Amino acid sequence: MLNNYLSDLRIIKKYINHNNHIFKKKEHNNQIFLVEFNGWQGIQIALSYLANVFSRKNKCKIVAFDSYSLFHDNKNNFLNKIKWNIGKLFKIKNFGVYSSFGVTDFIKPKYDSSIEKSSLKKVEKFFKKKKNLKDLENFRIENIWIGDLIYDSYLKKFSTHTIDLDSKKFKLFFFECLCNFHFWSKYFKKNNIKGIAVGHSVYVSGIPLRIADYYNISNFSFEGSNFVNGTGRTSFKKRENHSGGHFRYYRKLFKKFNRSQAKKNIALGQKYLKELIQGKKIYYYLEKTAFPKKNYNINYFKKSKKIKVVIFSHVFSDSPHVFGNHFFPDFNEWFKFLEKIVQQTNYDWYLKPHPQEDKMTKKIVRLFIKNNPSIKLLPKNLSNSYIARKKIDFALTVYGTIGSELSGYGIKTINASKNNPTFGYNFCINPKNLNEYKKILLNLKKNNFKINKKDLFEFHYMKRHYSDFDNFLFTDLDKYFKFNNQMRRNILTNRCYKYWLEDFSVKRHKIIIKMFENFIKSGDYMITNSHLE
Repeated sequence: MLNNYLSDLRIIKKYINHNNHIFKKKEHNNQIFLVEFNGWQGIQIALSYLANVFSRKNKCKIVAFDSYSLFHDNKNNFLNKIKWNIGKLFKIKNFGVYSSFGVTDFIKPKYDSSIEKSSLKKVEKFFKKKKNLKDLENFRIENIWIGDLIYDSYLKKFSTHTIDLDSKKFKLFFFECLCNFHFWSKYFKKNNIKGIAVGHSVYVSGIPLRIADYYNISNFSFEGSNFVNGTGRTSFKKRENHSGGHFRYYRKLFKKFNRSQAKKNIALGQKYLKELIQGKKIYYYLEKTAFPKKNYNINYFKKSKKIKVVIFSHVFSDSPHVFGNHFFPDFNEWFKFLEKIVQQTNYDWYLKPHPQEDKMTKKIVRLFIKNNPSIKLLPKNLSNSYIARKKIDFALTVYGTIGSELSGYGIKTINASKNNPTFGYNFCINPKNLNEYKKILLNLKKNNFKINKKDLFEFHYMKRHYSDFDNFLFTDLDKYFKFNNQMRRNILTNRCYKYWLEDFSVKRHKIIIKMFENFIKSGDYMITNSHLE
């Protein structure tokens, strides 16, 4: 253990020295570029380039801020304050890393009496009338939408499936989030903020991002393996969050290809989909494929002529609003709705748990099955290839990737959201509202939807080459996103520094600098090949 600790310290020191050498000090004015302070090594590397290019272009200083104290129960204790101040003074570990790429100050939100007083008034006003979960997810303050961020943060922090709005625990958390908002609102009004970059645009770390967006200030977030530009791309009117929003630009980008290139890309998309559903390829964030080739001695599906419907569950605490609002404010509300549909229909119902379900989700899913004995629970590791071979008729998800996968087998997937990656295409059934969703589910026998295979292949080409797992920054994604012995991805460990230093070259460094320069100048949402030119 000691050897590992010392080895980590050596790697960190080496990375800090590397940054001190390649990122030179520069002049700045009173403008500020805010960067989220976190311990995720891959994000730090990407942030070092984005922050330096942006601050050099706009002559602003780089200031790091803590955005995760609301997730910690002991956020304000004396020991944490001591550790923060000592780390800041002596540039220990992450403080040293951030300082090495140009950060000149570190700040933590502090709530004075005026902030607490204003927040308490807003809490009392919100709860003056009876509220529901839709009211919470649509909550705005000073005309800035943050309800979805509070919602997902509460689920994440307390590892729960839904929210009891009347509970003291939620009301206290709601108050703390409003304090955080008021701190940042004052900070933006008092200081000359030129831009901001965070690791996540969801959860409470997205609060200063939303404030920046309201004032049309450049804002960036890390999505998958690189930064995206979220400026002007979060819409309360459409209830859209810009997080993971690459799919919103697929159609527009694909139209730029000439007919010959488009035809080749369709073929490449078909090949990629085939590799996915044959278990030969996996998404970068998964440990293993959901489509392994397996033979099962047990037949998990009934022999009947009834319509077969499989519900593909989500992880209940995992940011249900990642793409924006859906027909249901959380996955538990989706289950409650489906329970009524099950009772009104004569289908063969099945439920496949999410392969990465946590203990809380497992508990809720098992309770759902207990209360609905007509639904058969499938093993969570049951191969989706096996499910597809059983010729099920319909799959249900809110916005899951299963929709773009099972379509390759000719299986119809019904989404429960307009804010899902497949909405702009015609290979999934995408209702426009809750009433249409209900009507479709109650009338599956009459459903004559046809899967558009060309749309499906185009989507997979774009997802493979223009999504949140591009390789413009980290060239060998398999290496960086591989799980280590502690079941953490390398990109989130000090091994990421090691790989980065081994892969480094001056030529590559200049390419990345130019890439970020072009990206920032363009105002585009995501980095593409055009930014390498």
